[in-house]
Amino acid sequence: MSACILVIDDEAPIRERILKLLKFEGYEALGADNGAVGVGMAQLHKPDLILCDISMPELNGYGAISVLRSHPATEAIPVVFLTAAVERSAQRKGMELGAEDYITKPFTTEELLSAVRAQLDKRANLAKRLAAQAS
Repeated sequence: MSACILVIDDEAPIRERILKLLKFEGYEALGADNGAVGVGMAQLHKPDLILCDISMPELNGYGAISVLRSHPATEAIPVVFLTAAVERSAQRKGMELGAEDYITKPFTTEELLSAVRAQLDKRANLAKRLAAQAS
């Protein structure tokens, strides 16, 4: 079964490009146009990874990750921020809220796919270790 990745970005062309790329790579990809919709989709679908913009209407990325981290069903889903904000303070805030990675826009296809693979591999390795300990 392929990994499910949720893309939360209010810029439709960017979101659609990422969704198309992920589907081409064999992932199940879902899209949301703001943080509030994205949180609801994450709670419903329990994706393996979330790619999330920071600057969005209704609920920004910082708010979205705060809500996700406060619910047991979504607290462990890895979140990678995708953003045009390059200030260290913005990056630091994202990491403090629990983001696993931070990619600045514009990014290359390889940068994005590398981050996706790294997070999915990390999650798979953790699941293997936990299963081995439970045996």
